[in-house]
Amino acid sequence: MPKKTKRDMSDKDLADRIADSANQIWLAGLAAFEKAQKEGWKLFESLVKEGEKVEEKTRRVAEDQIDEVKRNATGTWDKLEQVFEDRVERALSSLGVPTRSDVADLSRRVEELSQAVGALTKSSKATNSGRARSQAAAKATAGAAAEGSDDLKKINGIGPALESKLNAAGITLYSQIAAWTEAEVTEIEEKVINRSGQVGREDWVAQAKQAHQEKYGSRA
Repeated sequence: MPKKTKRDMSDKDLADRIADSANQIWLAGLAAFEKAQKEGWKLFESLVKEGEKVEEKTRRVAEDQIDEVKRNATGTWDKLEQVFEDRVERALSSLGVPTRSDVADLSRRVEELSQAVGALTKSSKATNSGRARSQAAAKATAGAAAEGSDDLKKINGIGPALESKLNAAGITLYSQIAAWTEAEVTEIEEKVINRSGQVGREDWVAQAKQAHQEKYGSRA
């Protein structure tokens, strides 16, 4: 068996050293890679958080800018709309066409006129009604003066005292009582005889019609 020379031993040692160094380098690389992975993940998480902050800040700035643009756009459109309306109204006015403001003013005046007419109508009706009552009373008084007077005591419920009150109020004929309306009955009860409900309860109107028919032979 041949003996190993010194050179052979040196080559083997060198190969072992190289292998050992390569192994150490490999292990060191693995450790470095693992550490890089750990540090890299932490760095990644840190970058994600920073990115979220930047995104939120950017979003707020963008929203503020959008709102500002909207406000400016709205104001601009409002101004443009007003300018357009003014120009249209001027154009219509120059052509003699009533504008929206003219129509609104006319409607207001028509409403005021309608209210004034309504007030005049009510006043006229009240005046005519009062005039008609006055004429009826005057006619009844004239008729009473021409025909004399009737014995109102023949109406059940009218005694000498009530007859005197009625005569003092210008009521002397059956025909006058026969022509009373509900409003006149209420007025007579309140202002002349001072007995609420008596005229209706004793039906003076119907009695007066019957008494007039019996005395004059005609309806009241």
